[in-house]
Amino acid sequence: MTGQRSSLGQQVGEKVVRTTIAIVGLLVLRVILSVLPVLNHAAPIYPQVWADTWNLVAAPSQTNVPHPVDIEAVLRNTFGDNGYQLYLQSLQAYLIQQGIRGNQGDRAAILSGYQHWLTAAHIAIFPITIAQAATDTLILLLLVFFGLELRSLYRSSYPRFPDLGQILNLCVLTIVAAIAYVSYQGLFYPLIGPDGQQAYDWVFLLVGLAPLVGIVFLASRNMDRVTASVMRSGTDSAPAAVGTIACSSCGRPMLPGTKFCPNCGAGSVATATATMARSCSSCGAENQAAAKFCKECGRPV
Repeated sequence: MTGQRSSLGQQVGEKVVRTTIAIVGLLVLRVILSVLPVLNHAAPIYPQVWADTWNLVAAPSQTNVPHPVDIEAVLRNTFGDNGYQLYLQSLQAYLIQQGIRGNQGDRAAILSGYQHWLTAAHIAIFPITIAQAATDTLILLLLVFFGLELRSLYRSSYPRFPDLGQILNLCVLTIVAAIAYVSYQGLFYPLIGPDGQQAYDWVFLLVGLAPLVGIVFLASRNMDRVTASVMRSGTDSAPAAVGTIACSSCGRPMLPGTKFCPNCGAGSVATATATMARSCSSCGAENQAAAKFCKECGRPV
């Protein structure tokens, strides 16, 4: 049993190491993509109103950058009377913060601040946003496959608690849902607009709660096994009392001659061996099942 636990722990450790190495590699790729000028300084690709404003600011021949009053009509026509006010106020605050008046200020700094505002407000999609979301998707897929491997491994190699793998898999899925909620905001918020952001939050709330409900259900269904595992982990390292034997199934101490373990109900190996013993027909001594001659009188058994 100790060898089986060691083998299971080794396999789990190997999977954890492989998954960690792959995730670290993808995180490094994400950082590299974030600093590439071709992606980091690219104009927004959705919606068109922010791309047009970006081009006006970035155009070398443009003598004046857009004033807030110039943007107001564009926002009103694009987002309607219900949506333009929020964007207008936020953009005005950004323009005041950056000190954009006429052609004042460095264009690179203006574009950097403008990109930061659009990204933080989740109202525009940049190429870098898509690249980062694609990298995050690969990380999430790695985590999903890692959880499935844990479920399969524990189900086949840990018969005492086969649902433990599924519980670990659901824990991984909860983490995946939390990461996906943050990673995909930059893609979905601009597409669905302010009115759809609450629906987005509710969807991910349900997606994240589903694995937690599964964990509670599996834990309650296997409460006896969970309790036995906790109790056994606390007594595995404790030496057996003098004059007792260890159960071959759960390892708990029991008195010699006990036919069934009082903890797990498994039959005692010592009892099974004793029932297979052969009695000598001459002197009545107990001999092993494979014995051909009596150990007391030497007569054939």
